[in-house]
Amino acid sequence: MEKLYTQKQRVQDTLEDKLGVIGCDRGNVVAQWKNINECVLDTLSDLVGKFGKSARKPWIVQDMISKMDERKKWKNVNTE
Repeated sequence: MEKLYTQKQRVQDTLEDKLGVIGCDRGNVVAQWKNINECVLDTLSDLVGKFGKSARKPWIVQDMISKMDERKKWKNVNTE
């Protein structure tokens, strides 16, 4: 528990420092959001780490997906 608490404090302190440097710009909300989001994601990936996505259905491979796309393409074609 102590290790988690110290890691939380490290992340919090780093975020406060980075967000303090950004400052407040009254004009563009989208730019502010991108800056805040970038700071949070960078800090968390540096200090905590980043996990990769796991496949929902690992048995579906790229070959199956290409065959399904091929079938969808030809399914609605009306040729005789």
